[in-house]
Amino acid sequence: MAAQTITARDWQARVSGSGEPAVVNFGAERCGFCKALEPLYSRLADHYAGRMRFLKMTADDPQNQKIVQNAGIQGTPTLKFYCRGREVGEHVGYAIEPVLRKKIDAVLEEMESCLANSTPVSK
Repeated sequence: MAAQTITARDWQARVSGSGEPAVVNFGAERCGFCKALEPLYSRLADHYAGRMRFLKMTADDPQNQKIVQNAGIQGTPTLKFYCRGREVGEHVGYAIEPVLRKKIDAVLEEMESCLANSTPVSK
């Protein structure tokens, strides 16, 4: 399953209020490293399908600025990991596939406890 693009309008349903673990790739239109990360992010989305939702948000889109600011995004690409709307990890910058798989695997190990012991964040 390919990574899906979201906007601020989708945030509540797809991240904050969701019971599914998610990773959001905050990227920018003119970011070379963001463009380089795209095919890798798509492969990871396919590899982890059913275990984690892979989402993308354009950080330089004015409609997304409140989410970007609340997430503390200072550079792109930035991957933020969420469990029931709570941030549980991040990776800033480009990385090769083994590095990102290791990070995702570590987050998924912690995810079971989060999913069992918390409820989705409300608006």
